[in-house]
Amino acid sequence: MEDSSGSRKAMARWDSTTDRLLISEVLRHLRNGEGANKNFSLKIWNLIAGRINEPSVALGNPTLSVSQVKNRYFVMKRGWKDFTGLLKTNGFHWNQERGTVDAEKVVWARYLRSHPKARVFKHKPLENFEDLCKIFDDTEQTTSARSSQG
Repeated sequence: MEDSSGSRKAMARWDSTTDRLLISEVLRHLRNGEGANKNFSLKIWNLIAGRINEPSVALGNPTLSVSQVKNRYFVMKRGWKDFTGLLKTNGFHWNQERGTVDAEKVVWARYLRSHPKARVFKHKPLENFEDLCKIFDDTEQTTSARSSQG
């Protein structure tokens, strides 16, 4: 990845703490009415990136570019879509205790043939699921899908 000066930018490293900070910042700006149709202006993305970078700057670590922050947002959105796709599919059941989606092996096999990226959710939950529903604006539909599945 290159920055505006033409030099290569190091690959971004995301962890659950940084993801949580991104989600919190996006939710804060949405609550403030600053994300019309879930789209933020460059000014807002700069503010979000600045807040995410505060801990890194304080420790002298590399910072994330606005494009890296936006990319992570869209990676989260794709993961959320894959996860909620499972919730809306017959044969899958919401496991409230574990926060996962369960199904028989044959159901998983059939689904993964056409949705291979969903494989990651076969044995683990989607972190920050409820907040991602708030961000990606499908809470009502997803909640009803979870409720009807079990």
